[in-house]
Amino acid sequence: MKRKNLIIATIIMIFLSVLCRLRMEYALEQTFIISIYKVVLSTPLLYEVASLISMTAEVLGVCIILLVITVYEQKVRKGDVKITLIELTITLSIAMIIALILKTSLKAPRPVSSYHSGISTYGFPSGHVARCSSIYSSYRKNKVLLFWTILVALSRIMLGAHYIIDVVGGYIVGYLAHCLVRVRNIEKIIRSL
Repeated sequence: MKRKNLIIATIIMIFLSVLCRLRMEYALEQTFIISIYKVVLSTPLLYEVASLISMTAEVLGVCIILLVITVYEQKVRKGDVKITLIELTITLSIAMIIALILKTSLKAPRPVSSYHSGISTYGFPSGHVARCSSIYSSYRKNKVLLFWTILVALSRIMLGAHYIIDVVGGYIVGYLAHCLVRVRNIEKIIRSL
């Protein structure tokens, strides 16, 4: 089952990458995203909330979430904190490497890069959503992590940082990283150390 999920996620990722690369004209979706972005920009509170949600998936936010998960594992589930932390760190690292490789090779533009001065990298896939998805995929029964992943995906679209295909691609990248860690059975390797 693990290998099957890995193969399916890989095929979907390849399909999305090809689709992203072939799709030269983003006019309709770009108009939609820019319209959303202008509404968010004209509503300071909405902009601040979307920015805050988005920041939770940046490196510092993810470190805090890893700390919360570690405490949860230790106190509630009585799990092995070392294994949890190492496994999640490896999963996150793989997700970020895959996302970086795809971003630099596909060079997909962002929807409103002309409006955003702070965004300098490419759009596909969303690194923020990849980070969220890689954590959520490890705890798929946790509805809070699912809600967080969805909120981050929506915030990235609302802020004009990504197209819908970018956040879907980010989700698949995070899931793919999780599948790679599970197939390789990292937990056995860590326990043997």
